Amino acid sequence: AYGEPDRRYELVQGLPVEMPAPSKRHQALVTALLTRFNWLLAERHLPYTATMLGIQTEPDTVRIPDIVVCHKAVDDPRQPEAADGVVRLALAGVVLVVEVTSTNWREDYAAKQEEYAGRGVGEYVILDTRQEQVVVCRRPEEEGRRYGEVRTYVGGEVFGLEALGGAEFAVDTVLGGETADEVALAEVERMRAEQAARQAAEAKAEVERQARLEVEAQMRAAEARAEAERQAKEAE
Repeated sequence: AYGEPDRRYELVQGLPVEMPAPSKRHQALVTALLTRFNWLLAERHLPYTATMLGIQTEPDTVRIPDIVVCHKAVDDPRQPEAADGVVRLALAGVVLVVEVTSTNWREDYAAKQEEYAGRGVGEYVILDTRQEQVVVCRRPEEEGRRYGEVRTYVGGEVFGLEALGGAEFAVDTVLGGETADEVALAEVERMRAEQAARQAAEAKAEVERQARLEVEAQMRAAEARAEAERQAKEAE
């Protein structure tokens, strides 16, 4: 409603604050993670979606994170509460928020961390492209407006996200410039490899089953011959 559709603003304590334009790397990180998150959510049959929404963290403050993972119902455009793309204070269901640092990185580490904890967001992840690290905050303490667990991960390390069923991510991969196309291609190839492995296992099981049937048939034939021979001897 501010009247400048080519710019993005967060509402901070009642005042519109213009957000810096995202860099090319910033955009690549976000689109790659969005793709990977939604693959994982679908694969694990979790009732969430990874999307881009505003979050009302206080009565007069609305933040616009880079990624929001929330219950599917929260992002349903048919719901009047979600029609303007903002998750209101009255709406629960936000389980994960991701921010990629930019020129306002201090906000990510201080004010936003307090606001997301106070809002009850289960996990808050900061992708710090300045220091090449990932900070994962969890266990929100709403009254104290802080996270009970804050861990920093650097190159060579792996971090997990509870909101995504414990899925693990390598810091080097997340911050290394992986593109959404590469993520999608890797997932398709992985699914094909898994399907090929299943088919090979099924084919092997069928061969083993046929071998067992053949052995059983041979045993029945041998028993029948032995019975015939016994009966022949008795007849003599």
